[in-house]
Amino acid sequence: MSLSCALILLLLATPVWADQSESAEGNRGLNAQWAGQLILDIRLTSFPRLANTNIRVEPFHGHSDYFQARFSILHFLFAKRMQYVIRVNDDPGIQTVPEDAGRAILAHELAHVQYYASGSRIHLLGLIRYNSSSYRREFERRADLEATQLGYAQGLKNYRLWLYQHVSAKALLEKKRDYLSPEEIDAAARALTNPVCLRVDER
Repeated sequence: MSLSCALILLLLATPVWADQSESAEGNRGLNAQWAGQLILDIRLTSFPRLANTNIRVEPFHGHSDYFQARFSILHFLFAKRMQYVIRVNDDPGIQTVPEDAGRAILAHELAHVQYYASGSRIHLLGLIRYNSSSYRREFERRADLEATQLGYAQGLKNYRLWLYQHVSAKALLEKKRDYLSPEEIDAAARALTNPVCLRVDER
């Protein structure tokens, strides 16, 4: 595996030694605790296949991403039972996310976890393609479509509208490129109620 491919795989993975100190939990963990409660309910109602999956929720600091789904690189490399992580930005502003929007974006992230957990772990090597803008766009939009199919369309729209107000102009262009826009979410929801197939990469 080339160095660049290894770095991409590491980007979509997470170490198991993430900061779990009392200080971090006290000062940075409120958003993760909030998300963790929502995830318990969403897993039960929308992702029964993840009922026995090992999923942690932990905080991170970032400027353009607010939620991320990752897997443990050490568990992957050493053939241990796979462990997955949903990371939640520690920015206090995340508390202004509308309730249905928070549930919808966490459904999006759980769709990623369900993909990671499906089949042999070897398929995760395919994520080295994430550096490709076309693959990344398809990967993220597929999770959007899955969340939409599960009934989170309105919440996902509300999350995108919230997100557009909380990222830089450069990040906004990337978000609109890689993820379904509110208009595209509406189109996808309409398509799902009719015998029409919507391709993941349609604009």
